[in-house]
Amino acid sequence: MRTIIVLLFVLCCTVVVGNNELSEQDKLKFDYYFLESIRLKEKGEITNAYNTLNYALSINEKSAAALNEISQYYFMLEELDLGLETLEKSVKSAPDNFEYQMALASVYALTDKNTEAISMYEDLIKEHPDKVELYIAVLDLYLQPSSLNINKAIEALNALENNIGVNEYMSLQKFRLYILNKEEDKAINEINELIEKFPYESKYHIILGDYYFSKENKELALDSYKKAHELNPDNSDYYSAMVNYYLRDGNIEAAKVNIEYLLTNKEIDVEEKMELLDVYIQTLSTDEDLNKAETLLKTMTELHPEEKDIYILYGHILLELNKTEEAKVRFKAATELDAADLNAWLPLVNIIIKENNIDEIIKVCSDALVYLPEYSTFYFYKATAYLLKSDYNNALETYKKGLEYIPEDNPKMSSTFYGQMGDIYFSLGKKQEAYNSFEKSLEYNPNNILILNNYAYWLSTEKRELEKAAKMSLLTITAEPDNSTYLDTYAWILFQQGEYASARMYIEKAIEKDITPGWVLLDHYGDILYKLGEVDFAVSQWEKAITDIDSEKESANKKLLEKKIKKRKYYEK
Repeated sequence: MRTIIVLLFVLCCTVVVGNNELSEQDKLKFDYYFLESIRLKEKGEITNAYNTLNYALSINEKSAAALNEISQYYFMLEELDLGLETLEKSVKSAPDNFEYQMALASVYALTDKNTEAISMYEDLIKEHPDKVELYIAVLDLYLQPSSLNINKAIEALNALENNIGVNEYMSLQKFRLYILNKEEDKAINEINELIEKFPYESKYHIILGDYYFSKENKELALDSYKKAHELNPDNSDYYSAMVNYYLRDGNIEAAKVNIEYLLTNKEIDVEEKMELLDVYIQTLSTDEDLNKAETLLKTMTELHPEEKDIYILYGHILLELNKTEEAKVRFKAATELDAADLNAWLPLVNIIIKENNIDEIIKVCSDALVYLPEYSTFYFYKATAYLLKSDYNNALETYKKGLEYIPEDNPKMSSTFYGQMGDIYFSLGKKQEAYNSFEKSLEYNPNNILILNNYAYWLSTEKRELEKAAKMSLLTITAEPDNSTYLDTYAWILFQQGEYASARMYIEKAIEKDITPGWVLLDHYGDILYKLGEVDFAVSQWEKAITDIDSEKESANKKLLEKKIKKRKYYEK
């Protein structure tokens, strides 16, 4: 709408077009009110100006100038149909007024009345064949999808060329149009004319080379590219063309050489470099390639120190080279450049997790969550780190906070969080809260094997709902029959149910599947053997268990084991 108003504003005519049928008195009266409306408009008194103009039109309703002027108000009020109708009347009243005709044709074009606009421009061209702006305006319409006319567009371009001479824009337009029209000889001729007129300009050889390349004429394409390179060895378009040429030709090494040139060229736009870098990374296969990429990316960070994506790619290359500490530095740099970029934080957190640096995991996840509070995985990592420190309260609060951000379409994550919370509640002695959390976890994911196992085990330790515990535990060993932890849980539930023979079968299978069975398995094995009357064998398993137990963390369990060994008797916890 603003475009229409601006177009018409320049046509605000100060010459009053009268009507021979008016009396001299009416003519003077009309002129006065018309000019007064212009004065009021310039003062910003729009309403008064509009009313005054309407009064002028009531005196002379055929005044082209007044009709043209009031059409601006209609467009301003978004009364498009009325504005267009009034502008048409203006042209009808002054059929020889070039400015009014141009304004109407422009409005037709802006309101998608391309047929009407083209017709007006073509008539104007017949009357004013030397006016360049007419060819430019109609050319745009010929190229519109709804009114595409390639032959007419070429004619308009040729007419423009006759007026202003050979021009790069027009020649390239004709080149593209001839290709669309399948007039390939004429298309090539357009580029050759540019080459003839600008013999020292390399880019036209590139365009010609690209055309030949698109037609799979590699010989002519390469010849054109070489000519371009001879004219301007620093033309980056040549190197870009050669990248495409060699990639399609299967010559990866040659393509990489040209990409490397472009990536280290200060003049190349960083967005283009990132696209090339993606291609380059995919070509890497050997350690030598990775070392070269490392050097290249180092140079790129120096050229573009504010481009965080380069640091991220640099970090991944360093990881491939097992340069973990250096990779950390690059990922940290990326987070400093864009703290809300998940792609920078994730590899950094993964490195720290592998390093098993608990305090740093907590710190980095906390930092990440300041900018990415909705990313629930960071809550999981942070809470797990607290668990490893036996900081149950902070772990619990972190899981609770994370639950707020888990998307509804990720029930498995919600199940994991509630399951972890259940274990924490048990560790804090809040058994009912633990059971509630386990139930909530299984609502989200009834097949969460880990939670089924943990829930079943905690129930067995309290000799509570053993049938329910057995059913849950059986699901876990059905899903993972070689998992020693799950086998141990099921054996212990059977033990609590007094089914000692069956319990022995499953505990022995658990020990068999565990390369280094821990003290819990051995302790359970001893308890089961004792109930089966194999006291000596039971004591031997308790003795094995006590050598594996951590005296500081499990002092109560160690004391109980010592008592069982000394008394050669089973005692409950």
